[in-house]
Amino acid sequence: MTFDHFFEVGKAVSLALLYVSFWLFVYTRVSKYLKTTEKEHWRLTFKALRFPVAIAICSFPLSTLIEWAFSKSGYQEIYGVSVSIFFVLLTGWFAHNVISLIEDRFFNDDKVDAMLVSAIGKVAKLLLATVVIFSILTKLNVNFGALLTFGGVSGLVVGLASKDLLINFFGGMVLYFDQSFKVGEWVRSPDREIEGVIESLGWRVTSIRTFDKRILYVPNSVWMNVVIENASRMQNRRIYEYFRVEATDADNIGLLMTDIKHMLYEHPGIDSNPNLTTIVTIDSVDESGINFFVYCFTHTISWVRFHEVKQEVILSILKKMEERDIRVAADKVSVIPRQKSGSSQSMIETVS
Repeated sequence: MTFDHFFEVGKAVSLALLYVSFWLFVYTRVSKYLKTTEKEHWRLTFKALRFPVAIAICSFPLSTLIEWAFSKSGYQEIYGVSVSIFFVLLTGWFAHNVISLIEDRFFNDDKVDAMLVSAIGKVAKLLLATVVIFSILTKLNVNFGALLTFGGVSGLVVGLASKDLLINFFGGMVLYFDQSFKVGEWVRSPDREIEGVIESLGWRVTSIRTFDKRILYVPNSVWMNVVIENASRMQNRRIYEYFRVEATDADNIGLLMTDIKHMLYEHPGIDSNPNLTTIVTIDSVDESGINFFVYCFTHTISWVRFHEVKQEVILSILKKMEERDIRVAADKVSVIPRQKSGSSQSMIETVS
């Protein structure tokens, strides 16, 4: 290379840096202006243009050098095809950025289903990748008939080899359409040791954050064969508690049942909807006391608030028992002697 060649290279690189610096300056100014307006679609579009335009501007002063390099190497006819493919890739990059920004914009919107946004985004990116690939193949003058013939045979081989991957893919699609759960919901499966909050739903696996803060990756095909319990979609939480009290006169026990029932209906945390079952009744009587249970539902489905309400209910029941001079029955423990293998041995029996 002569001095003139080095000079041309230096000039092209300098112009490329100058053009990119000017573009970044314009981008910063326009971005600040768009942040002050309510035209969010323009803001997202302009943000998606940042790097593709920078690369395109940078390529203009360097194109002469690239063309010269192709001509020197004897591949000048490839230069035009390479330029076409380059701009197809830049256009695809811009479109991919737009899809990602729109997906991020609606993913955190409480009014929009996050899983639906994720599904549409993935399908849009898949279609975009298909368009870009076929556009590049068109620029390369690929024979699509031969390609489809080869693809039919190779597709069968690849399909058999990636059977599990395809099952997980279609399992993910079924989850998107069935809407069995969404991102942020608490799910569990009684068939498997799966319980936690859904963090993301991908093409192959579902990410779940367990309650001990570990991440659990569940293949989508698993959801096709297990029972799914969505705890986030419950309408109420249930309080179902047994109590055992010492046997006293029947009238006093009856009044206690009535007091507890009135307390439940007046408690702000208990749902007194007539369509929900609220029961306070004696279940059984044995030698250790009288057994009764309390069955009702709370308004809240929050795990923490539910236990707060449950504690308030239990303490109120204990207070009602104290007011009626009714005590909790203790288990009776008796020692029963017995003979075994010629030696005296005692057996402790707990009557509960």
